[in-house]
Amino acid sequence: MFATSVSSIGAIYNDDTLAEIGGSIPETWSQVLELCELAQTQGKVAYALGGQTTWVNQGVPMSLIPTLLYRENQDWNEQRVAGETTFAETPGWIETMEKYKEMFERGCFNESPAGTSLEQSVQLIADREAAGVLQVAWYIGQFQQAAPDDSFSLAALPATEDPSETILTTASISGAGINAHGDNVELDPTPIGFLEALDQVWDS
Repeated sequence: MFATSVSSIGAIYNDDTLAEIGGSIPETWSQVLELCELAQTQGKVAYALGGQTTWVNQGVPMSLIPTLLYRENQDWNEQRVAGETTFAETPGWIETMEKYKEMFERGCFNESPAGTSLEQSVQLIADREAAGVLQVAWYIGQFQQAAPDDSFSLAALPATEDPSETILTTASISGAGINAHGDNVELDPTPIGFLEALDQVWDS
């Protein structure tokens, strides 16, 4: 059994834009906010946000939540399904959404994110109007096509002041597959059940 596709969600940076504004990839939450301020002094934004494409809005919380919640409680999903907790009463989710709100308040994103499409956010990166974006890693290819002379880096978005606590969201994103010609196909009739039985696999 294998994951048909694995990718990460984090901060994709245009290295050339960072160099242009004299910035660097943040390693702490305070450095994230400092990058936001630095970008504004150069007439740019730290992170492009194409919120008009609705699924894009999960990029920021999905980048923060592993560090703020799942690092300490990998059983949270099971607890929620069992009715033992809620989003509203979970400190990790509360802090995640508060930090998302703080990024808006500190000018980390482009103007009118809700009126900006995914394609427009890609162009902001290509035009060096934004230093980075919180996005699925596979979009690096689109950025490279839009700005072939620029280089790009992927990094986890820090959520605390301790870099050792930062976790990069990574997961199987397109399901699982079984080799039809394998020797033990009959042993894995329900891939989802098989995956759920693995202690090291958890949904972030």
